[in-house]
Amino acid sequence: MILINLFLAVVVGGYIDSKKENEALISPAQMDEFLEKWAEYDPQGTGLLSPEDFAFLIHDLPPPLGLKDDNIRYEYDITGNLVFISTKISGKKKRGYLVSDNNKVILKKTQLFKDMKLYNIPVYMSKVHFSDACIIISHNAVAREYKLTEPLE
Repeated sequence: MILINLFLAVVVGGYIDSKKENEALISPAQMDEFLEKWAEYDPQGTGLLSPEDFAFLIHDLPPPLGLKDDNIRYEYDITGNLVFISTKISGKKKRGYLVSDNNKVILKKTQLFKDMKLYNIPVYMSKVHFSDACIIISHNAVAREYKLTEPLE
């Protein structure tokens, strides 16, 4: 009887853990995607990114972790240079934009400052630390989901 109760406790405990994982706002797959994207922008594994690369990172991640917008299309000419960025509404020329090293994310320079303000990420000696990014991105995902307005302290 004791062995049956122990077996049931393990099964029920595993079921509860599995249910919690499936109901989480940020899934393990999304965290893995965040880690893979971080590794793309930090190939040496320093744990530090420039503020520009952090902005590129959050625009390269889909919600709830990032700000990726699938309605934006980037068009290039034969040489690989950015020709224009088009949205559903209009197109814009290259001038005034920052392009990530991997050419996956293009941001308007003013957008960079808006994103850094939105994420309220601390910058130490011109670098963003990995642990701060994890905390801030997680907090913003929860804040957006539950429409919280309190800043992270």
